[in-house]
Amino acid sequence: WEEGFSYFEKYVQEHGNALVSVSYKTRSGFKLGMWVDTQRQSIKKDKLNNNRIEKLDGLGFLLDPNKFKWEEGFLYLKKYVQENGNAKFSVSFKTKSGFKLGSWVDTQRQSIKNNKLSQEQVERLDVLGIDWDPLQTQWEEGFSNLEKYVQENGDANVPMNYKTVDDFNLGSWVSGRRLGKEKLTIEQKKRLDSLGFDWDPFATRWEE
Repeated sequence: WEEGFSYFEKYVQEHGNALVSVSYKTRSGFKLGMWVDTQRQSIKKDKLNNNRIEKLDGLGFLLDPNKFKWEEGFLYLKKYVQENGNAKFSVSFKTKSGFKLGSWVDTQRQSIKNNKLSQEQVERLDVLGIDWDPLQTQWEEGFSNLEKYVQENGDANVPMNYKTVDDFNLGSWVSGRRLGKEKLTIEQKKRLDSLGFDWDPFATRWEE
């Protein structure tokens, strides 16, 4: 036990946290992740004495596995933001170590809808700039680019392969709104109509 604790203590000193993944091994091959998980199971079954529990608590040990998983995901998200300057990535995104960060963030979005996140968790995620509704954000980005196109060109007839200066695929976005017309809200349709949006360019050209 003392050997495992010394490795755990060293891990905390080096990483600044006690979030040891279950698969983690030290350089010498010690299965620290398994050791830490065993401590959680021992505490749950009341098989660990108070002295050892206090020593673990002193290093920020997390007994609740769900809380551990949340803190682990938050740590990966924080690191990503520090390295990339934003919290934008796909749902399928994985870190270099294989952590499914995209899936974790998506779970947080579902959790806030179901009121399963604490106010503290929401605030911590807000600080990192998490996008709670990426589909709405993408829609607003597309509309903003279309609005700019109309101002510059006098119409909303965007060619299929057209991209903006900052490489936004506006032609594809416009086509997607036509194909997904039934899924748009009444407000979204009205906003597109206000720009002179052509819902059926083929019919328009035929009539012309």
